[in-house]
Amino acid sequence: MPNTTPPGPHPSDPDAIAEVTAAVDRGLMAGDPEAVAALFSEDGVLSESGLADVVGRAAIRDFLAQANTVRTVTFHRLVREELDLMGDRAIERGWCEETKAKPGEPPIRERGRTVTYWRRVPPGVWRIARIIASDLPAPAPS
Repeated sequence: MPNTTPPGPHPSDPDAIAEVTAAVDRGLMAGDPEAVAALFSEDGVLSESGLADVVGRAAIRDFLAQANTVRTVTFHRLVREELDLMGDRAIERGWCEETKAKPGEPPIRERGRTVTYWRRVPPGVWRIARIIASDLPAPAPS
């Protein structure tokens, strides 16, 4: 009888997930919606405060492309506080901060909490199945 037990976490999984997270940051700051969307599973979901869920890689790409027409992400950082690995799935809790620029306006600084559901997909790469970002009060001006 074949073994149907999902494989346990691999020691490199936290680093592999961290690299995908860093790629999200780089893609957003580069204004590359295609690169960011590729880091989601095909049925991935982007959930942000005050917005309807954006479902599917193509919809996420289009959402980010549209956002790029009205603002530029000048800084983006996702930070891990906790990671629970469960075979081919993981849940990560953390926070994010972002600075956006809109023409003729002062920079917009935002921060929030994040929960990311990860899924390892063939050929064994980690992709975002869902990321939920909830806004926190704006940081004090510096």
